[in-house]
Amino acid sequence: MSTPLLVMQTLPSWGQSLPTNSEVGFEIEGQSQLNQIVIPLFRYVGECPSSAVYATKVTAWFTSSTEPPSKGRRVIIRNISRGMSPDKFPFTDRDYSKGRASESTDIIFGTKHSNNIFVVRENTNEFEYEIRQDNSVVERGQFSAFVSSSSTIQEVPRNRREVDKGYCRVTALFCPKDQWVSKKVRVCPGEE
Repeated sequence: MSTPLLVMQTLPSWGQSLPTNSEVGFEIEGQSQLNQIVIPLFRYVGECPSSAVYATKVTAWFTSSTEPPSKGRRVIIRNISRGMSPDKFPFTDRDYSKGRASESTDIIFGTKHSNNIFVVRENTNEFEYEIRQDNSVVERGQFSAFVSSSSTIQEVPRNRREVDKGYCRVTALFCPKDQWVSKKVRVCPGEE
């Protein structure tokens, strides 16, 4: 199976095309290629195993070879892929003022905007971005990224933990410490 080609189209706000050798998009922690996002999968094992497989987030940074970070800059990225919630496209608004890339953002599978995590879907995702300097746009464009889940599933131990399922001997809004009858039990997360 061949790897899909990544298409990057970038149009600055002044309407001129960027050089074809420009690089724009997401740099992913632990990955050497731009715009290749692999989301790790895991399953719980141990005292509290799960049969379900879960996705975990990855850390990414936005970068543009034509407009590097500079004081007073921010970058806004929207996921405009088909299948995303049309009411409010998922977006992230990150600081782009220092270093060689934006402030980090967490990415995970999803279709609706989440306050703290940028959502993507499997396969090719289409993004629009704006790099802003104070109140004006210095670069605007689009890029694509290919998203897949990892081919291996990590096993993460999840064990029971001790909780106090005691009771109060008296009826009170707040139980006095000397009236509390402790009953320690070991439960799996979610069974408290």
